[in-house]
Amino acid sequence: MVNKEVVLSTVKKMYESGIDDETVKSTLRDIGLEDGEMQSIMNEAKGGIPAEAETAPEPAPEASAGEVHASTEEIKQQIEGMKEDNDLAQTTAQNQMDEHSQKVDEVHKKVDDLHTKIDSSAPSDLSQGIRQMDRKLNTLEADLGEVKANTSALKSILQKILETNRKILLGKK
Repeated sequence: MVNKEVVLSTVKKMYESGIDDETVKSTLRDIGLEDGEMQSIMNEAKGGIPAEAETAPEPAPEASAGEVHASTEEIKQQIEGMKEDNDLAQTTAQNQMDEHSQKVDEVHKKVDDLHTKIDSSAPSDLSQGIRQMDRKLNTLEADLGEVKANTSALKSILQKILETNRKILLGKK
């Protein structure tokens, strides 16, 4: 069993360093404390009244300076291990985010390239189509003009034939 005063002092230092409740709980659990003891120490470290103070106080077992130093060292090692694990997790997460960012950038570049290809090819295809349609329209206009001229000539010839037939018929009468 570890000395409660040493654990309390260590937990206070952990809170002063900005370590969250879950990490403190995990550390206390690792050194073998029960949930009730953990909560009591955490409350007392935060400046609250310990749960044990409300009930009958238990006498704390005496611990030697060597045991206190050993338990403090264990807690420090556990905290360092947790910090290393946290740093490793952050590094891994950052690396994954960087890889994802690179993949997203590659996709954006490919999409931009595709847009460029579509934009560059579309106007030339459209302009070629428009030119072909323009040529066909000009051809149709020319053909239509020719048809109009032929129709006018035919109409004129038919009118002359009718006029001649009329004169012939009127002349026989």
